Amino acid sequence: MFLIVVALPLAFFPLSEAAFIDVKLVVLSLGTLLIWVSGVPVDRQLAAPALALGVALALATVFGVDPAESLVGTVRLTGVVMLASTLVLVVVAPSLPDPLLARARVWMVRAAVVVAAIAVMEHLAPEALDVVARRESFLGATFGNPVLLAGFLAASIPAAFADGGGSRWRTIAVFAALGSGFAVIGERSAYLLPPAALIATWWFLRPPARRIAVAGAALVIALAVWTLLPTPGSEDADPSRVAGQFGTLGAERQRFAVWGAQIRAVADRPALGWGPSNEWSAFVSSGTPGQLRTAGRFWADAHNILIEVGVISGLLGIAAFLWLLSRLVPGVARAPRSRGWAAASAVTLAVYFLYEPLDVTLIPLMFLLAGAAAGGRAIVASSAAAWRRPARVATSIVLIAATCVAALSLVSASIEQWGRTHSGSSWAFERAWAVAPWRVSPAEALAIELAIDARAGDPEAGAEAREVVDRLVDAHPLSPGLRLLAADVELLLMNFPGTQAWIREHLEVFPSDVVRVPEKEPGTTLP
Repeated sequence: MFLIVVALPLAFFPLSEAAFIDVKLVVLSLGTLLIWVSGVPVDRQLAAPALALGVALALATVFGVDPAESLVGTVRLTGVVMLASTLVLVVVAPSLPDPLLARARVWMVRAAVVVAAIAVMEHLAPEALDVVARRESFLGATFGNPVLLAGFLAASIPAAFADGGGSRWRTIAVFAALGSGFAVIGERSAYLLPPAALIATWWFLRPPARRIAVAGAALVIALAVWTLLPTPGSEDADPSRVAGQFGTLGAERQRFAVWGAQIRAVADRPALGWGPSNEWSAFVSSGTPGQLRTAGRFWADAHNILIEVGVISGLLGIAAFLWLLSRLVPGVARAPRSRGWAAASAVTLAVYFLYEPLDVTLIPLMFLLAGAAAGGRAIVASSAAAWRRPARVATSIVLIAATCVAALSLVSASIEQWGRTHSGSSWAFERAWAVAPWRVSPAEALAIELAIDARAGDPEAGAEAREVVDRLVDAHPLSPGLRLLAADVELLLMNFPGTQAWIREHLEVFPSDVVRVPEKEPGTTLP
């Protein structure tokens, strides 16, 4: 439990290619495995719909457009490994004992204060964090993204209320720290989610009005102070940055464009969808040129959890997901007082996932908290049927395999990062790709490295670069980026007609894409 609530949000590994993501998948799968093998009973009411959703996701993976991509995922690592761990957490969470959840609540608040402090330090003195990770930005603390940080801080607000005791000064200190974290984020979610969290807290916990007033005042004052303070490198305050978040409808236009394209993607593959982690393929394949121009072509998430489920697993997955919600939501709504904080935190994250992307930390945390909120009463545990032990063994095997896949991905990402920071290291990209063949980024780096070597006078490297590209395109035929990578490789090899041919092939596969075939040679890389 400690691994999920504390280590998962705080984990980062600066020696990997994606320092704030790669290691989190290992922590998630390992933490889930440890909870599972500890023998926590499975809630029978949630087990059936969770199993149905798991089957739908497995079928979507096998029959999707890119099973290798579905295994882990390239952008946010929200593939099968993360989804399997999430489904296991939600079915055991109702049976977690109250003392353990009470400790988890305290851990969660302390972790939130720590990540808020990291974000503030990055805002005030970023050079102080260079000792930890020189090449990384901690604007999103250990989440790597300010929006994700906002989601976690908001989910921690109900947990900070739950003890019902503590001095007023402790309350002020905790909420001032959270407010400071929200303030330096600067994203619109940092202003929208705290009110949602406070409303959910009031609904489920009904804390004294004076305590809500004190906490809310500390939060608002911290937000205001940080907004009125000059930003680093500036002598003047910049209060307009708050208004700037709400003074334009650009983000809304982008989301509506993405939602429209992804709903069309569900219609294009209605039965089983595109498979986990194939949202980018779905978006570029199904979006209209206008939608791609409005939103940009790089949206790899629907930014709405229900649409996302439809994209990755089709109508079968949506049906199973709604079945799971029909069992889960009534339990959350009737959460006992001792678990009301978990219900409020889960609702806060649910609001977040109505308009923000899936994440390897926050999605498992939301379902863990929702499952825990639905427990605490007379939990219906699975009976001692003949299939119970084989089912536990099978689930253990799945989680062990998921942990191994996550660990191999981390090893691969670490080798890849070594190659990116040392010149002439094509061997590192080769090893990284061999360790985890489902990861695309080391092969992309290898192709570019070989093409550069060929341009420097090594003809064999050019042939190897083309071979790598061909293997990638054959293995991931609906990736919106790999044929453009091939075009870049041909451009580096000074074969402009080859560049044009690859882009034409890309547009045959993705006719709505906004990429165009260049008429004149642009240089060493495409514009």
